[in-house]
Amino acid sequence: MMRKPCRPLRYMVMLVSCLFVQALFTTIGCANSSVQYDALLKSEYAQLIRNERVDYAALEADSESARAATERTVYLTFDDGPSIHTEKILDILADEQIPATFFVLGERVERAPDTVSRIIEEGHALGNHSYNHRYEELYSSFGGFWEQLLETEALIHSQTLTSPTLVRAPGGTFTNFDAFYYQLLSTAGYTVVDWNVDSGDSKRKGVTAQEIIDNIKRSVLHERAVVLLHDGPGHSATVEALPEIIAYYREQGYTFAALDDRQPRPVQFRIGSSKWEREPLTFAQYKHWMKTMTDHQADKGDRTAQGGQAERVEQGPYRTSSISTHIPSKGPEELAALASSEAQTDANKSWKEDAQASPALQITVNGLSLSLESGQYRFQRDRFAVPFSFVSEYLSGRLPGYGEGGNLLLQTFSRQAVFEPEANLIIVDGLNGFKQHYISDVFIEDGEVYVGLRMAAEWLGYTITGFTIGGENHQVILQKNIIALPFEV
Repeated sequence: MMRKPCRPLRYMVMLVSCLFVQALFTTIGCANSSVQYDALLKSEYAQLIRNERVDYAALEADSESARAATERTVYLTFDDGPSIHTEKILDILADEQIPATFFVLGERVERAPDTVSRIIEEGHALGNHSYNHRYEELYSSFGGFWEQLLETEALIHSQTLTSPTLVRAPGGTFTNFDAFYYQLLSTAGYTVVDWNVDSGDSKRKGVTAQEIIDNIKRSVLHERAVVLLHDGPGHSATVEALPEIIAYYREQGYTFAALDDRQPRPVQFRIGSSKWEREPLTFAQYKHWMKTMTDHQADKGDRTAQGGQAERVEQGPYRTSSISTHIPSKGPEELAALASSEAQTDANKSWKEDAQASPALQITVNGLSLSLESGQYRFQRDRFAVPFSFVSEYLSGRLPGYGEGGNLLLQTFSRQAVFEPEANLIIVDGLNGFKQHYISDVFIEDGEVYVGLRMAAEWLGYTITGFTIGGENHQVILQKNIIALPFEV
């Protein structure tokens, strides 16, 4: 006579069956969600590929409600700083008790970090204006714009522990941005801001203060006036005109405010025919970029919730160890030949000036402290250049290889780069074919290729989370990013 299974065994069978059914429905649900998500992306892509913004109708509605609900407000915005003029502008704003917005360049943040801190400390808004303002690098592909955005954001965060979400495109978005730029930046949590009042202070060299004031007074009096001004080098006339500009808007009954990404629709130009010959994104590229943007926004949200992960070096002890690296001069004979070329001789001059006089450079990579002694790295205008062999060995975990004509090879998990020092060129073979990137801080000296530390770190997926310049040692802290890299697409 067959015995019935015992109750525990029956319960176990039932439990396993239930778990199997649950897993099956979960799998089906995930598959359906994935299909729905792809369908949504395809619908967006069909609109974007026609250069039509996905969010424009909703933004127009927000704009109408904003015009009806807000009082007359003027937003003074300053581009291309910080510079010596920024300090004078901050003095005027402090005297007048007026907030403003500063869209800063990363390369100038490196030169005037204390001014950036002052902007935040005195209650003004800070925005991202790219790293170097070079149009061709920014608008030849979205990847170029994204790379500079991240680099400047890292610089600002390392100095202020803030990560601005306001972005202004150099030259404005009209004919520079397409619908993909807007969509991707919005997905990543950024607010792009143009202007509706142009002071004309950058139309040509030698613009006078009176011309700037006259341009302002001839402009339309918008309910929300976003005024374009500049605080970069060569804009002393803007400083001179600023008190009268402030007085004029006060006479017109305006209140002054700093831009805020939580406000209704920002002032943005309509999309025009692009003056750049960009290859349109494929759907696969768009899908990959959307994941990168979503991950980036989530990462920033986590960092904000935790109160910020980066810590300025000045606010805490710098971790050191006894590890010291000796970087030998190595490379094929072609490198020595390249180093004697006229172009390379000119490129080396500024970097060689302080080579022997500089203190040691301590670089902390994910908690591991490394040291380059004076003469093993180059330093000029607050920028570091380190041997290519150091970058390859300690930032990528691979030794460099050499190609034809003295070119250098560097590999990561998903891409390969060929460095051509003579042409200041990096050719990247990534997930979606070849791309070329022109760089300025690569040179050859005594048979060794030197590369800019910041450029190399960003390319390999690191963020500079702290630094000090001067004193007994220069110090730089690098942390590996967890988000997708700009060159991956």
